[in-house]
Amino acid sequence: MFRLIATAVFVGLATLPSQSGQKEVCYSATYDKAHLEKYPGQTPTSLNVLLYRQDGNLIFSITATLRGEKGKWGEAGGCFTEGDVLKCSVDCDGGGFELKPTATDVTLKNSRGFRLTQESCNGEAKIHMVEAVPGNRKFTLQKSERSACND
Repeated sequence: MFRLIATAVFVGLATLPSQSGQKEVCYSATYDKAHLEKYPGQTPTSLNVLLYRQDGNLIFSITATLRGEKGKWGEAGGCFTEGDVLKCSVDCDGGGFELKPTATDVTLKNSRGFRLTQESCNGEAKIHMVEAVPGNRKFTLQKSERSACND
């Protein structure tokens, strides 16, 4: 049993940048109308997470489209490994989430909420909190080409 767990941890975390020889890895999901009807509390209609190494640190950039909002929303921050998950915090006390990677996807667990921002044309930032409420607690994103994570 222990070996199976250790293998699962290794396979998931081995897909991360620098451990896999990659400089970055992108995960993305777009949620269709049927999915959003099933989860009426879900605010993201798409999510993209880019993980990369910078000065030895594991950094993330998250972008999203939101139900009822126009344009792209995003934030960035850092992650650290704890067991088989990544604990990620949005910069400047913007909350956070956990990522559990596998060889083909990542599960984003939102247990405390996290901030997304969008800059308006006049330079003011609009803020949206992805609250940890039903529909917003767990997202599965597929490993994707880098272009899916472009801002």
